[in-house]
Amino acid sequence: MRRFIAMLSFVPLALCVGCEEPAVAVDPASDDAFGEADQAYTVRGRLVQLPTSGGASRSLKIHHEHIPAFVGSDGEVHRNANGVLGMLSMQMAFPLVDPDVDLSTYEVGDKVRFTFEVRWREDGAAEWRVTAMEPLDADVELDFGAPAPAVTPEP
Repeated sequence: MRRFIAMLSFVPLALCVGCEEPAVAVDPASDDAFGEADQAYTVRGRLVQLPTSGGASRSLKIHHEHIPAFVGSDGEVHRNANGVLGMLSMQMAFPLVDPDVDLSTYEVGDKVRFTFEVRWREDGAAEWRVTAMEPLDADVELDFGAPAPAVTPEP
């Protein structure tokens, strides 16, 4: 039963894995369109793609480090099928960027610290919005490796 429940908590994240294109078109200039965030995370990563005006790439894509305290749509810290807590390091598309975040100063490959908000829809899908970003020094080492599974003590 535990395994079944763990698999169910993975479904919303499975919908996101790869997150290549936005599932919902929302006006990034409108806070009302996004709604109130359920969680916010500050994490480090490397820019993979910048959105282009009128171009093929509509989303900001960032390869981010592991987020150990990532909370799923059920309100609990996510644990994947391998027992790893949180959201694994991945390349992720962010279709919404706060208008106060000036992307014109960044280039693909830049290392950044950024904050993103998550809002869980009623259907269990997530909406993501980047609300802040700052550059990191080029010599900062990012860790994109897989973390070890969490150990659960036996009762």
